[in-house]
Amino acid sequence: MKKNSFLLLVFLTLATVVNAQLETDFVKSGNEKFKAKDYAGAIVEYNQAITKSPTDKVALYNRGLCLKNTKKFPEAIKDFSLVFQLDSSKNFDAVNNCVSCALEMKDYASANGFLTKAIELKKDNARLYFLRGQSFAQLKNNKMAIADYKTATEIDTTMSDAYFASGMLKRADKDFKGSVADYTQTLKYTPNNQQVWFYRGYSYNDLKQYQKAIDDFSKAIEIKPDYTNAFTMRGTAYFGMKKAKEACDDWKKAVELGDKNAPTYIKQYCK
Repeated sequence: MKKNSFLLLVFLTLATVVNAQLETDFVKSGNEKFKAKDYAGAIVEYNQAITKSPTDKVALYNRGLCLKNTKKFPEAIKDFSLVFQLDSSKNFDAVNNCVSCALEMKDYASANGFLTKAIELKKDNARLYFLRGQSFAQLKNNKMAIADYKTATEIDTTMSDAYFASGMLKRADKDFKGSVADYTQTLKYTPNNQQVWFYRGYSYNDLKQYQKAIDDFSKAIEIKPDYTNAFTMRGTAYFGMKKAKEACDDWKKAVELGDKNAPTYIKQYCK
């Protein structure tokens, strides 16, 4: 009886060792195919490894990468989520890949949830707050988006994209003073971006600060001489200052560049 028990123990031990070796071999083979960009072949190998050990984090994570690279985003998220559950304190890369997959699918609600998990792991990562702000913006939650953009710029004061995105949302909410402040911060780091000059000019125009608007539209035109909208809006700012000739000249230039609104202004205000 003792001999049989001993033999059974030896057999089970050998079986465990063999299974572990097979699992390792499948992962290695999968990795080689992954490096060769044979993602379908790699998935087959990782499947074998996962069959041997359903909690093999390496095989699950790498299979997730293969699925992501072949645009099978829902399946990839399942693998990355399982990796995260197996070791939530250490697998930032897994949840970050969930974010990427959700954004690729334009599933902003899910992306938002994954980003919140990622932020819990890396609270000082400005990019994560920026991306969550982008997701909130897509979900039409401007208040939360602006709050995340603010946090992003507090962590990284040079993040011009976050300043600009915040400015655009404040402008949409008719907070023109707030948008001017954000555009001004953006211009500190991207002084040659004609779009930022244009939108700051637009907000100045809405605040009836016409000379400042004209200066900004002029800067946008200096950077991009065929900036149609800048000519149209500079004409509007000139008109606000009761400078009809300058306004009409700009609107005529806008027409030459293909603007569809300027002809109406010319017909109504230019003689």
